[in-house]
Amino acid sequence: MRLNVENFARRAGALLLGAVTCLHCDLRRGLAQSPRGGVRADSIVLLPDRIGSVRVCDSLASVGRAFRGRTVKDTLYRSEGTQWPAKRVVLKDGVIDFSSSWADTARIWNMSTTSPSVRSARGFHVGMRLGDVAALDSLDVDLPEGAVVVSLKREGIGAMIDEGAQRRFYAKYDFKGPPTAAMLSPDAVITGRRVQVVCT
Repeated sequence: MRLNVENFARRAGALLLGAVTCLHCDLRRGLAQSPRGGVRADSIVLLPDRIGSVRVCDSLASVGRAFRGRTVKDTLYRSEGTQWPAKRVVLKDGVIDFSSSWADTARIWNMSTTSPSVRSARGFHVGMRLGDVAALDSLDVDLPEGAVVVSLKREGIGAMIDEGAQRRFYAKYDFKGPPTAAMLSPDAVITGRRVQVVCT
C-alpha cells in the first residue's frame, strides 16, 4: 500500500491537535497539587506504551474489558472532514481517552488523560508544576499545530501545560530556532498527559 507522506503527516498533526483539544475540553479547574513521589496504590499507571493494562496498538474494544466497573463511553475525533472512533473512560477526577486513527479505526494510536490519578512510574501527574518535574527529568518542547507539548525524556511521555503558561512561552519564543525547555515557566501546571504512536 502506498502512503502519501505529506497527507499522512498533516493528518497525524491533526490527530495530535484533536487529542490536545480533547484534553482541554474536560479539564477540571482547581485540581489540588500532589507532592512528588511514586505511584500510589489507588493510581492508574501511565508508561510510554500503556495506561493501566491497555497498550498502544491494542484493539479499541479492549478498553471496555480493561476498565470494567467504570463508565466507558464511545466518542469520535474529527478533523478535516474525517472522523475516527475513540473510547473515553470517566474517572472521579478526569478522563482517559483512547483514540484510534483515521487510517486504522480498530486499534489505539493515542492515549491521553486529564486525571491526577493517572501517574507515571515516578509519580508525575496532572496538576504538578513543571519546575517540580524538571528537577527530576529532562524536557523537550514540541509545537504540533501550535500547541505547546512538553516531552519528559526519561519517562517517555508527553504533557500539556496550562493556557497561561502557553501564552508566556509564545511571548518568549521568536521562531528563529528550535523551542527549548528554558522558555517554559517553572510555574506551568501540567493539564494533561499523552502517549502517541504509529502502529505498524
